[in-house]
Amino acid sequence: ESGVVADALDSGDIDIALLFSTSGIIADKGWVVLEDDQNMLAADNVIPVLTTELNDAYPDLAGVANDVSAGITTENLTELNKRFDVDAEDADAIAASFLEDNDLLPEEGDVPDGPDITIGAQDFGESAILAQIYGQALEAAGYPVEYQELGGFRDIEVPAFANGEINFAPEYAASMLEFLNESAGEATGDV
Repeated sequence: ESGVVADALDSGDIDIALLFSTSGIIADKGWVVLEDDQNMLAADNVIPVLTTELNDAYPDLAGVANDVSAGITTENLTELNKRFDVDAEDADAIAASFLEDNDLLPEEGDVPDGPDITIGAQDFGESAILAQIYGQALEAAGYPVEYQELGGFRDIEVPAFANGEINFAPEYAASMLEFLNESAGEATGDV
């Protein structure tokens, strides 16, 4: 994430800035992320979103996805974003090393026959990395996985779920809630 705010922070023109907490520039510059002890920002924890059809077809899928989710932290996602945005590594290679380094690759299981898992990635690096992380873990467990770059954001992702183009996506709790409830303000800092 570069831009006016990050540049002003880097140059010392400002001392505090509001950035995405997992922005790769934070790791690259060694900046300190302040604690939001007043819960001023909505909790945008990474969550896997999938269709009821997938959930019903694959009883153990949620367990694999939850194990992967438990391994994702703000700190390690920030470093993964640095590798993508600053170091120009590929999302699939970043995901593979993350899963291996954190012992998150499951053993191949007894996966029942079912639909392909088509994972949609929004049009930014972190989404591509997360799609690969979940997808590679599911592939290792024996699930049939495909990837779909959406070429946009939630305004494309949500209809892609509705029309069956995708059936799984990495998402963010508060942002997805606010998108679905048309910014009604229900999302809070409390996960």
